[in-house]
Amino acid sequence: AAASAAASATSSRAVARCQVGGERQTRSLGGEFGEEFARHGGIAASGPGHAWSGIHGWGTNLTGDYAANLRESLYLPPIDLRSVTDPGSTGHATLSFRVWMLGTTGDGVSVEVWTPEEGWVSRAPDLLAYDSVDGVGAPAWRYQRPYNEYQFAAFSLEDWAGDIVRVRITFRSSGSYEAAGAYLDDVRVDLEGDDPDADGLAGVLAEVVHHGTDPYLPDSDLDGFLDGEEDQQGTDPRNGAWHPDTTWLAVGDRIDFDLDDGGVAATGVSWAIGTPGSGPRQASSGTRVWATVLGGVYEDDRADALMLPPADLIAATAPTLSFRLWLDAHSGDGLGLDAQLVDGSWTRVLADDVVPYDVNDPTGAPSFRDVRVDDDYVLVTFDLSAFVGRIVPLRVMFRSDASYESSGAYLDDLGLHDEDDDPDPDGDGLLGIYGEYATYGTDPFLPDSDFDGFDDDVEIGVSDPLDPASTPDSP
Repeated sequence: AAASAAASATSSRAVARCQVGGERQTRSLGGEFGEEFARHGGIAASGPGHAWSGIHGWGTNLTGDYAANLRESLYLPPIDLRSVTDPGSTGHATLSFRVWMLGTTGDGVSVEVWTPEEGWVSRAPDLLAYDSVDGVGAPAWRYQRPYNEYQFAAFSLEDWAGDIVRVRITFRSSGSYEAAGAYLDDVRVDLEGDDPDADGLAGVLAEVVHHGTDPYLPDSDLDGFLDGEEDQQGTDPRNGAWHPDTTWLAVGDRIDFDLDDGGVAATGVSWAIGTPGSGPRQASSGTRVWATVLGGVYEDDRADALMLPPADLIAATAPTLSFRLWLDAHSGDGLGLDAQLVDGSWTRVLADDVVPYDVNDPTGAPSFRDVRVDDDYVLVTFDLSAFVGRIVPLRVMFRSDASYESSGAYLDDLGLHDEDDDPDPDGDGLLGIYGEYATYGTDPFLPDSDFDGFDDDVEIGVSDPLDPASTPDSP
């Protein structure tokens, strides 16, 4: 079923009642419309290919692109706000839903509200601003599907406190090109003073604006702690690797992921931990790695992060983060390390010059695209000196564009060391992680990089520590 089914089945003149799920009723506060709408909608086989929650949703066309020259509306049940007598900051109601939208120029979807004076008028969102205009010049969403994900939209209904408000979602297309269109799910109305997900953070708009967390998911980062609990304890409810039980990544730590996940958390759908069945088909050490896909190729149009345990750099002086990486990405795709600044924003950390970034990812950020030597893992290092004196959240971000895919990224042996205070983890007499790597080309975690029976420091100046045929005993 498409949005047009709703337009024909529901009278645009209905004020206090409408047909919903076979019962004539006025929808009041606190209800989720998704499943009722689903009886007139269906399962998305195009566009996002799925609902936001459950299996049903509303779409302009559930099985393909929308048609040209459309003007169709999805009429919501009239919203009963007659019991709302205190329209203050916590007393007013908020309409929200999940939206996925892909249109072409001149096409768009928007929310309209009925007024006795002007009829149906466009309503600007309080969250998720319109990004275009439709064929009649009305503000609308045209592209709201970054990395193929639904987006969260919300509208304050404070102006309609004490009344019944009529709302419709209108889609207009031009006479030219078509695309996948609009998909909607989980339409709700809640009071800002309530806590619909019972996470300890009140409101819908308030929770998003003040905390950045999802007002309908009690544990937004899926780390096992309620958002409100994390907010009270000073951890980050949006970072699954930073919660009340987190163990910091400390200087001297090196994690091979064989015993557990290493305190790492993944966002999106790409990252998984296990034994690789594609790409390098083995770990760098042990048997398990973190990978964008353990068997096959990664998905296109993704932006998925591997959230690392925050690094304790309070007493560090010259910290270096390192890991083993095997990466085969297609042109336009890439992986890089980000650090979170004090203001909460993320910044790209440049890779050291021994193995520098070789491309820019779809956002233009410097990134790795092809990192492997003789189809083996490569050690990559990053200078964290700019962040000393504090606890620093870190993430490994993988982004892919909408075109071709490849084997992806495989990450093992995560380490944090200090060039000054922890200078020789392999005990070969060559100091530093970056220092040994950049100066001699030898592996700072292997005392005998070429496995010829002689430690690297013994070979420096006498033989080649990277050539097993060259030893101090060679003629």
